Parts: sequence; C-alpha cells; structure tokens
Amino acid sequence: MEKSQLIEKRFQEYEKAEKLLKNRKPENFSIEKLFPELKLPEVNSRKTYGYYIFDKPVYALIPYLDDIIINVPPFKNREALEKKLKISLDYLIELQERNRVSINLDSDPVAYENLDYMDEIIENAPSSQIRNDMYLKFINPENNYSEISNKIFDGKLFDYAKKLNGMRMLINLKMKLKIQPRTS
Repeated sequence: MEKSQLIEKRFQEYEKAEKLLKNRKPENFSIEKLFPELKLPEVNSRKTYGYYIFDKPVYALIPYLDDIIINVPPFKNREALEKKLKISLDYLIELQERNRVSINLDSDPVAYENLDYMDEIIENAPSSQIRNDMYLKFINPENNYSEISNKIFDGKLFDYAKKLNGMRMLINLKMKLKIQPRTS
C-alpha cells in the first residue's frame, strides 16, 4: 500500500475508535469493545479465545481455542513473518477466512509502508497500537498517551527490534511522568 493510503487508514482507525468510545463510561467499558472486528465472545459464552505469542506455531493452539488473536508486526519481508509465525501467510489468511484467527496490526498502519505482501491483511485488520492508545486516553484523559506515543513513533519506520526498544523508551517515559497503570 502507498503511504497516502496508510495515512488514510490511520485516520480511519482514530475515527473508528472515537466513535466506539463516544458516550461511554470508562467503568463499564472494556478494551475488547474497541475491536468489534474480532468478534470476541461474550463474557458468559462458552467460546474461548487467546492471544498468540510468537513462541509456538499458530496451528498448535487451534484445537484449544475458538479464536486466536494475532498482532502482526511490520516485518520487512514475507519470509521473516512466516518464520516468526511458523506458518505461511496464505495459511494465516485462510485461517482468518475460516474465523479461526483474528488479525490485528501491531503498529500504526504507516509502519507497514512498502510491505506489499501484507496488503490484504492491512486492509482488513484494526491497529492495536491506535486503539490501545485511544483506550488509555479514554480511561485516563489527563494523561495523553497518544501524544506521548506519537512524539516517539510518528514518522519513524522501525524494524521490529527497534520498535520494541521504542516501546521500552515509552514505558520509561511513562514511569518518569509517574503515569499509573490501570488496576482492575
């Protein structure tokens, strides 16, 4: 996808998150409601879901969960993504079409510039970074997490390792500013 399309997707993500948060109260709103595309099960449902962590093959979790949520980072090439997921991109998309996995973009859509092999995923997946930033801002409006995050990440295209280092910087910055994590 071209940068202009990714910037438009970024804008749409912020717009969608604002609509989902409008007229809501933080005390009875969970972050899962920011991701209606994932079709997560209701609290009293017998359906199960879990988040995929890059240490086991995705297919190993399928017998145990009804839905697996996968946050896909902006890997520079298809081979790196497939190596990390331990399955082919085509199979991942097939699992998504069969409603066995739900895919999120791990980063701001602009970070996926020039990753044409991911176009099909980029078009349909929500951005967990943007939605999570909006949720943090929603539950604690005095501390503008989005603004802090944008100062660090905006306009920068990190590879995955640099992105993790950037997240560490963001956590350290939050600690310096004494931003308290949400407790349940």
